[in-house]
Amino acid sequence: MARVWNLFYIHSIEANADIRSVSASKRNCYFNDEVDLKLHKNYTRSNCLFECKLTYAFEQTNKVCTPWYFPSEPGGKTQPCDPWQTQDFLAKMAAIPDDQCNHCLPDCITTVYETSVTSAHFRRCDNKNLGASPLCKLDVDKVALPPIWAQQVKEDYVNTLGVMPSYIGQSLSQTNKRRYRLQRDFLYNFMGVLSQQKTTFCIT
Repeated sequence: MARVWNLFYIHSIEANADIRSVSASKRNCYFNDEVDLKLHKNYTRSNCLFECKLTYAFEQTNKVCTPWYFPSEPGGKTQPCDPWQTQDFLAKMAAIPDDQCNHCLPDCITTVYETSVTSAHFRRCDNKNLGASPLCKLDVDKVALPPIWAQQVKEDYVNTLGVMPSYIGQSLSQTNKRRYRLQRDFLYNFMGVLSQQKTTFCIT
């Protein structure tokens, strides 16, 4: 069992229109009306990459067909691929060389969405977090799932100490009171030893 965090990041990118006078190769981006694509009205890098991969796979398969769910060039007479041809076509699209679509520059104006998922496992019950969570109580019959966590703590105490301490199973408030009494008794005993040794000390 673990706690999971889903994080969403939104980045807005907007270039000033004044950079239109700079060549695209220098500014390394295109505005959506600067490039004419075959299958899309507006330029985006994702549209450009899709058309680039589609064209590459079409040529690599001898221009026989395109998958039925992909668009074809306007006025084209391409036949839809059968299932086996479609599998080969998609494999060619996935195997396109890295430098094949270098002409598809990033967008000058766009919104980028990113997601990330992180998780952290719940810490198992032990003598450090006993009573601090509903999942870490020794009353096994009343503990929320999984009740085996409480049983693990009992087994740890028995395996380590050979016996369950008498205060185990008390509520958190009772445990805190017992800790206070132990600390108080220790301090009193410590002070008694020092007084017998006639040592002067100051507690701040």
